[in-house]
Amino acid sequence: MLKLKHTIIFCSIFTVCDFSFHQSEIRMVIVMNIDFYKGNNKVFLILTGTGGSTKGYQNKYVTIANKINKVHGFTVYVVAIESGMWHNEKEYFDNIIKRIDEHSQLENIKIINIYAMGTSSGGSLLIHNGHRDPRIKKVLAINFVFNVNLNLFLDFCKHYNGEATLIVGKKDATFQFTNMIKSYVGDRFRVITINKADHYFTNMLDEYIKLPENYLFGDL
Repeated sequence: MLKLKHTIIFCSIFTVCDFSFHQSEIRMVIVMNIDFYKGNNKVFLILTGTGGSTKGYQNKYVTIANKINKVHGFTVYVVAIESGMWHNEKEYFDNIIKRIDEHSQLENIKIINIYAMGTSSGGSLLIHNGHRDPRIKKVLAINFVFNVNLNLFLDFCKHYNGEATLIVGKKDATFQFTNMIKSYVGDRFRVITINKADHYFTNMLDEYIKLPENYLFGDL
């Protein structure tokens, strides 16, 4: 499927299955659905929540991707996160980066840096693994799942050298950990709380769509 609209190229490119074998048994199956919007050598990576689609509720990811692609010229990849990622986050994250690298090479895109946005479990993936790829210069994690794999989050806080913004809705379950999160990140990262926002930004779709522009791309 390929659409052309002005200079924007949109293509639903991946349904990827990776099988890992150990002693003749399937150990892990990784399935990825990834949408692609062709732009320049800078990548905007969007990771959905678990079970989310690459389009999102009321096409919110399509709206965000098109805007960033058109206004800032970034190549955009939207990855639908599967529930199986919790079994081995690092391997799952590495496979995302691997697939993006492989596809960008096919498109003659040499990635120079990555801005990354994740919601819910997608946000958790970023604040657990974003420091492991030096091309990831900015991270925006929204209503991430905080009370799992705390050691991975602490590794991120210790080793990530980019700019990170952590968004927590005051009606989201993670809000109860806000003070703890702030104590871990200190003044290295921004922790932003948003009034009235629940986990899904119910009745706040416009506010959600503006988050990457406000916190990732506002200085461009």
